[in-house]
Amino acid sequence: MGLLGTLAPTLYIGITIAPQEAAAGRTLLDTPDAYQLSVLIAAGSLLLWGLASLVALGLAIAALVRGERRRGPIGIILLTVCTPALGFAAFLISMLITTAQLSASL
Repeated sequence: MGLLGTLAPTLYIGITIAPQEAAAGRTLLDTPDAYQLSVLIAAGSLLLWGLASLVALGLAIAALVRGERRRGPIGIILLTVCTPALGFAAFLISMLITTAQLSASL
C-alpha cells in the first residue's frame, strides 16, 4: 500500500512539472499558485505514506522476532526498504519522458 501511495504523487509531479514550468518559468515558484498547492499536497502525502511504511516495517520486524511466518514479513521488509528508491525512479523516469516529449515538440 505504501508503494502505491508513493508512486501516485511522484508520478503526478513527474508528469506535470515539466509542462507547467515550460509554460510559466524555470522554477516551481513561477508556476500558478494552484499547481504549487497541488504539488505541496502531493509531496506532503509522501510523509503520510512514509509513516505508513515505517509502521509496516516495524510490524514486519516484530512478526519476525515473534517467530511468525517468515515469508510475508521478509517480503514486506524488502518492499518497504525499496519503496523510496522506486518512488524516486518513477519520478525521474516520468519527468525525463515528459521533458523529452516537450523538447521534441519544439
